[in-house]
Amino acid sequence: MRAVLAVLAAALLALGLASPAAAEGGKMRGSVGTGPVVQNQVMDPPPFSAP
Repeated sequence: MRAVLAVLAAALLALGLASPAAAEGGKMRGSVGTGPVVQNQVMDPPPFSAP
């Protein structure tokens, strides 16, 4: 179960980094959508800001 959560977290981080919607400041599911940082409200916010 822990491995599944780790893979899910890594996939979410990769999507957040590589997503054009995030780069454009677009809204994603479960995100705030205000400003350059797009974070998933279900998990802790990432320790980085999207470029």
